Amino acid sequence: MDRLLRLRPALCALALLSCLPYMTLKLVWTSGGEVGIPAGSPLLEPGSAGVMAAVNGATLLMDAGVVVLALALTRPWGRRLPAPLLLAPLWAASGLLGPVLLSTVLDTALRLGAARPAPPSEPFLDAWVFTVVYTGFSLQALALGGLLAAYVGQRWGARLRGGGAAPRAAGPRRSAALAAALAAVPFTAHLGRGLGAGGDGTVPVSVVLALAALSAGAGALRLGLRPRGPWRGAAVVGTWCGGAALAAWGAWWLLVPLLDAPVSTADGPSVLWRLTYAAQVITGLVTLGVLAGVTARRPEPARPARPVRPQC
Repeated sequence: MDRLLRLRPALCALALLSCLPYMTLKLVWTSGGEVGIPAGSPLLEPGSAGVMAAVNGATLLMDAGVVVLALALTRPWGRRLPAPLLLAPLWAASGLLGPVLLSTVLDTALRLGAARPAPPSEPFLDAWVFTVVYTGFSLQALALGGLLAAYVGQRWGARLRGGGAAPRAAGPRRSAALAAALAAVPFTAHLGRGLGAGGDGTVPVSVVLALAALSAGAGALRLGLRPRGPWRGAAVVGTWCGGAALAAWGAWWLLVPLLDAPVSTADGPSVLWRLTYAAQVITGLVTLGVLAGVTARRPEPARPARPVRPQC
């Protein structure tokens, strides 16, 4: 933990620098530039200009939020922020950026190990754009992950190490069981897609999201049934990361088709996959509730007052 605290300035600088390429591209595209967009791309269709301006502006603000989060996790004023105000956007950022990092590493390993060529596709963006953007996202994930670990350890480390009381009521255990049951839906769907049963998704992303579902369900079940004990920290991290990934990407894939934005040349998701994405969002929210229940501060039980003996 001390090493992470010493690394915070460097991690903050890495987060800020890794945002620059993406934000620069978004500013260029929002202002009408066509850098990195090949001729014939659906992004250049006249009817898509308004929608793409809105999408570029929104995603530019999202990446600017990474800058604010990095500063909040580093500067003293960040420790005075109310916990929900900081943890809610960090949860979303973890869910969006973490799978990008893992799927990028896995995709690179598969390409190098098996000499797997890139699949053919319609012109959408120049290849270097994806390299620059996903490298930046991966560095943001690493930087924010380190900053978050240092921040949580400094601000709430004692509470997390102490754990909570074992749940006596059935509510927490039922929430944990519900999270595990719901996580089985995206786990099965993404594992099948990753193994080639649906071929419309890339293998790395599907494998990562299947692992996220497994992590979220198992972590929530572990915390709900036994808040204390060994591997508690790993269960908290697994539940946080897995649930955030499911909710963030499920919400993203449900939202994008509604915008009618030309962000992909593929057809929109089927009804079955829409239900899967909805299950992802619900699973993520339920696991977040489990996390909140087992990490919230619990008041010490009041001790009964000792009777006062009459003085003779």
